[in-house]
Amino acid sequence: MKIVQLVQCEFIKNFSLKRLIITVLVLTLCCFGLIKFEEFYKGSYYDSSLLVSEKEFEKQYEKVKKEYADVDNVIKKGIFSSYEEILSNYQYINRDLLENEKNDWQETALYTIKNYVPKREALFTLKENYQSSTLKEYLETHEKYDKSYDSSVLTQVYISNLNRFFDSSLEELEKEFTFLNSQISLLEEALQKDLYYLVIQFSYNQALFNAEKYDVEISKSEIEFYQYVIQNKFLDPDDYRVINASEYQSLWYSEEERSIPTLKEYKQGLVNLTFNGYEASKRYNLIMREEETKQKLIVKYAMNHEIKHDAYLKGDDITPTYLTSKNFMNLGLHLGLVIMFLSAIYHAGIVAKEHDKGTIKLLLTKPIKREKILLSKMIYLILDTYLLWLLGSFIMFLIVGFYSGFGDLFTAKLIISHKEVIEVNYWLWYLKELLICGIPICCFQVVLFSLSALTLNTSFTASIISILTVFSFMIWALISQFGLTFLDFLSYTPIPYLDYWFVRYNSRIYLEAVVRSNVFTGYGLVIGIVVAVLLMTITLFVYKKRDIKN
Repeated sequence: MKIVQLVQCEFIKNFSLKRLIITVLVLTLCCFGLIKFEEFYKGSYYDSSLLVSEKEFEKQYEKVKKEYADVDNVIKKGIFSSYEEILSNYQYINRDLLENEKNDWQETALYTIKNYVPKREALFTLKENYQSSTLKEYLETHEKYDKSYDSSVLTQVYISNLNRFFDSSLEELEKEFTFLNSQISLLEEALQKDLYYLVIQFSYNQALFNAEKYDVEISKSEIEFYQYVIQNKFLDPDDYRVINASEYQSLWYSEEERSIPTLKEYKQGLVNLTFNGYEASKRYNLIMREEETKQKLIVKYAMNHEIKHDAYLKGDDITPTYLTSKNFMNLGLHLGLVIMFLSAIYHAGIVAKEHDKGTIKLLLTKPIKREKILLSKMIYLILDTYLLWLLGSFIMFLIVGFYSGFGDLFTAKLIISHKEVIEVNYWLWYLKELLICGIPICCFQVVLFSLSALTLNTSFTASIISILTVFSFMIWALISQFGLTFLDFLSYTPIPYLDYWFVRYNSRIYLEAVVRSNVFTGYGLVIGIVVAVLLMTITLFVYKKRDIKN
């Protein structure tokens, strides 16, 4: 009997409708769980805390009226003018602004107005009462009082700016006042007309003004971001094109700041000290800088061609990315752990049960070599692994499509090839990654197979494989996050590479663990294949010599 026929027999023997239904249910639950976890982990949650309610703002106004009832009209006028203008903005903006997570930029704009208006009024007061002795006397008398008194923020901003700009020249006051007035008008127009790009225009104007005032240089990436948003007149900060530009700017900063530490800096504690030594810290920064350079190329390409990317961005201060359907679909490459658990349940007795049931004697009565019997079972395990994974990927595809849309799943995937960004077919890329990520799973299937063949104990085999599967999920976190360096030796075994997509997309936890253990990216595949070949050879040799008594 040929091996192909033996493999076919294994499929027929192990198939049941009940098992298929259970498998589909388990994979469906896992796919949905992965999607919800990704959405929770990567999603942006906005906590509104900048502003007080309109009602509370009015209470503050009434409180200030009482506090400053006997204050000189010059001071009172500036404070009250600030309140009146800001209150009008509060009343104009939708009253449920604070409860609407999508309006975070409007809240920030209103908060900025809240700080700029009293500053402008202070400048106006100083202009109108230039070098006034009465004003100077008031500020000197009430300097400590106003800083310590529990008055409103607006009052504090107003008084502090009177102090700050009191000795400025009339020309400086005029210039500062004119600029502030135009900036406030810009923010008010942005709020009234719901024009997000005007807020970016505000930030750009502020950057240019400060650059001239303090003689500092604006970074090229910052200018590029401002001009990109303003020229395209984007109305939504959640537009993927805006996020692309923001990510590119963040990656630019991250790459510029990630200098390779010197030994002196390391000893002075100026770099990450969680690694085992200076060389490890240096190696980590080299890896991260290379990774961030690749990410910058991808984001820049996505920005220039107005397409969405699905890169997982790393770095110390990277803007949270949007989540595309591809990001969710990529989670299908994490299903290896689930596949291995199912195999431990379904196939732990792939050889042992033949002996328990006595069917092995029937097989051996046929003119079939033992090696063929074992090889057919091993080939079945490998094929079953990939078929289950394809089934899980199909389920993920359906869930992602209905949950996030099918459109992104049929657009190109951006990858780096020879230091350049290229577009490739997403599904060909996905199948290639699935094939690679399946290699460690197949190596574990060899371990399962060998335990079943050598021990002839189904329960023992299932227990060992289940423990190793759970442990493999935890190893990288234990080494990198909890600093359990005595586990470093496990990096030189196939155990931590079971979820190989964790390694493929260079998760930060993985990178830190790799630095600690000083292994290279492809090590998991090499050691897995070597161990699998050795185990298979030993198993075939031992089993061939075994006396079949059952």
